[in-house]
Amino acid sequence: MRFFLLQAVAIIFEDAVINLASRLGFGKTTRLSKCIGYIWVLGWWIWAAPPWTGPWAEVRIREVGHDRQSFILRVCQKVLGDSEGS
Repeated sequence: MRFFLLQAVAIIFEDAVINLASRLGFGKTTRLSKCIGYIWVLGWWIWAAPPWTGPWAEVRIREVGHDRQSFILRVCQKVLGDSEGS
């Protein structure tokens, strides 16, 4: 439930920033504004999605077994020092 409430908070924040920017004269869409938007969305998902998807991924890893675990996940666990995944 927390994940979905945070989505609403992010949308409200984003709308407020867009409204403020257009009042300050940044109403026209440019490549820079689109780039900032994409960075915002990517950053938001990197921060917000793991608490929501993490428990599902852990259950799936236990069902499938460590040998069939995602290569990317194993690399991240080694880099971040996650002792559970090793």
